[in-house]
Amino acid sequence: MLGCDRELLLTAALGCSLIAYCTASGTGVACAVVLWLVIVYLLQRMAKEDVLMRMVARRERNYAGHYPAKSGLHSVIREAPRNWS
Repeated sequence: MLGCDRELLLTAALGCSLIAYCTASGTGVACAVVLWLVIVYLLQRMAKEDVLMRMVARRERNYAGHYPAKSGLHSVIREAPRNWS
């Protein structure tokens, strides 16, 4: 849809429509439309760079605690969760 990720696009559409509905004024609707256009542009650019960017970012956030950015002899290593045995 519109050259970007469907889930992110529909979430943005829902958020912008809620902004337009809750403000119920011309300026609120105009701001929601402008915000919608900016979000669509950014999502299209993100999709051009990497189609799976949303899934990669979600996986990175999920595993960030398991792979701390530390290295060297004196770094502290966290214990693995008990259910990994």
